[in-house]
Amino acid sequence: MLVAGAVTAMVVIAFLIPLSLLTRDLAADRATTAGQNEAEAIAQLIALGAPDTDTTSLAESIRLDRSQHATSLIIITSDGTRSAAYGAPVPDEENLDAAANGASFRAAVPGGEAVYAPVLLPNTGETIVVRVFVTDESLTDG
Repeated sequence: MLVAGAVTAMVVIAFLIPLSLLTRDLAADRATTAGQNEAEAIAQLIALGAPDTDTTSLAESIRLDRSQHATSLIIITSDGTRSAAYGAPVPDEENLDAAANGASFRAAVPGGEAVYAPVLLPNTGETIVVRVFVTDESLTDG
């Protein structure tokens, strides 16, 4: 009887540990994908509206639309101006060279993960970087 209980406990543990690890990974993947989708959607909005609107006005209109979102969104122009559409500003020491050169990527930053989506404006050749911050809470929520 004792052996059967021990074997059952081992089977249950062998099942639950991988399941908990999978759940954690799925939560992080879901949060990161949501951040990437959000960055790409804002980048498309900027690409469509930027020829007629300055980035400060775009940031303000995005801020009004994002009042219910929990993630932080920053718009960075090619001259380094950082417009916080929503959330905390980007630390000055954060390296944005790859994004300014047109690379879309994500990077671990203090407190979570940042997703970068560059926008190349066809009329001016200027590159605007959209940065979405996904918190550690979002990465482990699930």
